Amino acid sequence: LIILPLTLDKTYDRILSVISEANSQYAVPILWWLTFLAQPLLADEVTEIVAIDLEDKARFNLEEVLEDLLDILNICSSLVTMTIDKKDRELGLVR
Repeated sequence: LIILPLTLDKTYDRILSVISEANSQYAVPILWWLTFLAQPLLADEVTEIVAIDLEDKARFNLEEVLEDLLDILNICSSLVTMTIDKKDRELGLVR
């Protein structure tokens, strides 16, 4: 980064602007759920959240499940964090 954004809003704008249109179909629901839940989500829950289509009668599309958790971490880049304990992996928003 040659020039850092001056405000937090501009920082988030920059981060969100590098998410491709194809990946935004995954990033938007992940960030939405992580924002509005009061707790982090289990990694397995996050991989399935992207398969829920709330626009079309709340249906679940098995073909849209992300198999690789690293895909989520790459898509949402520096917006999410993963915590690993002895039995679970949780994803939450970076704070």
